[in-house]
Amino acid sequence: MLALYLAAASASEPAPLRTFTDWAVGCDNRRSCQAVGLIPENEAAGMTMVIARAPETDAVPEIRINIREAAATSLAVDGNALPVRVKVIDGVLRIDTRDTLSTIRAIRNGSRLSVLDHNKHTIGSVSLRGLTAALINMDDRQKRVGLLSAIGRPGKIPDSDVEPPPQLPNIVLPPRSALAPRRLSRSEVAKRYRALECDVPEPLSAESDTLRLDARTTLVIFTCQRYAYNNASFALLVDESGAIRDAEFDTSPGIGEGNGNRVVNPSWDRATRRFSVFDKERGLGDCGVEQSYVWDGKRFRLVYEAIMNECRGSTDFIPTWRATVSER
Repeated sequence: MLALYLAAASASEPAPLRTFTDWAVGCDNRRSCQAVGLIPENEAAGMTMVIARAPETDAVPEIRINIREAAATSLAVDGNALPVRVKVIDGVLRIDTRDTLSTIRAIRNGSRLSVLDHNKHTIGSVSLRGLTAALINMDDRQKRVGLLSAIGRPGKIPDSDVEPPPQLPNIVLPPRSALAPRRLSRSEVAKRYRALECDVPEPLSAESDTLRLDARTTLVIFTCQRYAYNNASFALLVDESGAIRDAEFDTSPGIGEGNGNRVVNPSWDRATRRFSVFDKERGLGDCGVEQSYVWDGKRFRLVYEAIMNECRGSTDFIPTWRATVSER
């Protein structure tokens, strides 16, 4: 398991995931939650599954199973057929929303959910060990414990008592600038590579990326080391006088804390002005952290984060933070 966000998180920062045997569960800061069924540790292959639910009072859970290229037509739990309607699109089996609540009731105390083909042969399965605990944890985070709408252990309290979800934080961007990015000289680039103790490219070229953030600031991304599936870079800021400083982030980018301005697999979306990182724990891309930031004029602010702290086959990362964005 990755050591992601081990300390307790406050309401102003992403909350940690929880793992219950073969299920991981987490929520974002608006209380949209997701439980992910993982491949059991003692199995080499298998299918993964997602149960997601929005925070609104009447939100209906969504269920999907990643079946890849299998030809699936029905489901069974512990050998018993489930009377549910399913649809397969692009390698994902989705259960009709009209059947999701009955499906959860049927599987939450089971041990294995099987995916069947048209001949009723099993083509894959999902472990259900830990599912009930994960659903109860989801209910707790969504403040549904004891309510009729709870999916882990429903109670008798009316759903009208569901607490409204909190508002997402809004981050205001500085005005766009038509100025070209501030360029560093070749000698300054070489000096920075040495100071950062990076692998200097041969032949030495201009910095990896220079991106205009606002009228006063340019972002410079120095690619430092290249690995099999991760490229580590450093994010620096250059003002109009040529002064250089480390970029600041309100939440540490990548896996773990204390990464400063070190970013892994960075990318920039010019249309949305989002600076993103994807720190993979292994090449399959089934664990790690995805984050997107925007520049508020002083530092980079987190607007989206999704993590998976179990390297057990699922590429469905669990969102833990969202923010809205507006421009001045």
